[in-house]
Amino acid sequence: MGRTAAGVRGIRLKANDEVISADAGRGDDSLLIVSDAGYAKRTVIGQFPRKGRGGQGVIGVKITEKKGRVVAAFMVGAEDEIVAVASNGVTIRTAVKEISSQGRAATGVRLMNVDKGHSVASVAPILSTDEA
Repeated sequence: MGRTAAGVRGIRLKANDEVISADAGRGDDSLLIVSDAGYAKRTVIGQFPRKGRGGQGVIGVKITEKKGRVVAAFMVGAEDEIVAVASNGVTIRTAVKEISSQGRAATGVRLMNVDKGHSVASVAPILSTDEA
């Protein structure tokens, strides 16, 4: 496409939906999803069916008021680590393999204790490097 092209529709969003992240699947990696209340889960990418352009996607995590809204979602390998930062500055670093692997509709497990009135502000992967 040229510079002035508008592109193509990737996903059709409903009224209050938002795009949180976009990442490319890599082999047998998992999708890590983290909520603002400090919950996380890994789901094998094979559990997500392929969809065409302009679809509405599939459910990746069961949202509840207690578990909070999704703040991060990206691909991770079993040997990777992540860093999570809360809005009050508390920072943790943990191995991805410490986060349980669950199905698409599961709500996740506690990744980080977040003080009342604060939330998970950011999560970033620390990708492992293959040393040959």
